[in-house]
Order: sequence, then C-alpha cells, then structure tokens
Amino acid sequence: MITRRHFVRSMTVALPVVAMPACEDGAEQAVAGTLDAGVLRALADVLLPSELGGAGLDAATAGFQAWVAAYRPAAEAEHGYGTDEITYTSPHPGPGWAAQLEALDLESRQRFTVGFAALDTSRRAGLARAMLTRERATAFPPPAEAHTVALGFLAWYYATPGASDLCHGADIGARTCRPLDRLPEKPVARAPGV
Repeated sequence: MITRRHFVRSMTVALPVVAMPACEDGAEQAVAGTLDAGVLRALADVLLPSELGGAGLDAATAGFQAWVAAYRPAAEAEHGYGTDEITYTSPHPGPGWAAQLEALDLESRQRFTVGFAALDTSRRAGLARAMLTRERATAFPPPAEAHTVALGFLAWYYATPGASDLCHGADIGARTCRPLDRLPEKPVARAPGV
C-alpha cells in the first residue's frame, strides 16, 4: 500500500524533471533583436550628426543593434525616487523595427530600383523624413516606445553619453561616474570632428 507521504516524496523527485520547459529564449531573442545592419547604417548616415564621421556612425549603429538585441521585454524597470510603483519595460520593438527596415528597403527598390543603402543621400533623407512624420511624438520617447525604428534610433542615440559630449564639444561623460575629487575640474574640450 502506498502512503500519502511516500507518494508526495516520490513526486518531489519526479516533478522537477517533468516540469522543466524547453528553453528557446536564446533563439527568440536572436530573432527579436535582428536588424538589417546595412539598411540601419544607411539610416544612421541621414539621421545622426555628420560630425560623427564614418567610424562614429559605425559605432552608433553597432551600439543600437546591441541594445536592441539585449533588450528584455516585460522586465522590471527601475522605479523613481520616492515611489514604490513597479513598472515593466515595453514589448520588444525588434520585430516591428526589423519589418520597418525591410519595408524601407523594399520601398526604395520599388521607387528607385535600388536598395535603401545604395540611394543617394537626399533620397535616403527623404524616406527617413517620411518615416519620422508618421510619429506623433513632440519629444524623444524612451527608445523602446518609439513607433518607428528611425525615432527609436534617434532617441537611443541622444540618450548616450557620446551625444552629450558631441553637443557640448567636451568630454562631459553624462550618466557616468567621475571621482568626487575630479568634480570641480572643467570637462576637457573635444577636437572638432571627434
């Protein structure tokens, strides 16, 4: 005869093995965070400041792609000072943004017979401007909450310390830690184009 205690004990050993779900999060995240690098880099060329130069635009494109790939939807977000309200991150923008980049490239091929990356700067800027006019934002939203990849990219870039440094022409290092003894020092001026 099997006692309840014996049954529960045998189930506690068996349940963890049976209840373990198959792990596919890595594959889903890879798909969710994949953005066409060539189209995104061509978009960066007309969205971001030209002062960045080629290397800076490459770095910004790679940084944005890494941010999208690492984004975790429905994760507990940091809450503000003095509040106990717990908020969660937005749904993953990657799939929608990837589709927008694909549509942008397709529109370019249909209208101009070449892909978006091969277009001249003025036509690329026109298509990017058209994408941005679909947004109804009056200010940069949190990057993941932007409806278009163009606004998401801009919002992400202008929240980076490098954007602040470029705007002020000095190595300010916004949102980074400096030792307290260096706080009175004036930020070092940046050379033009750096």
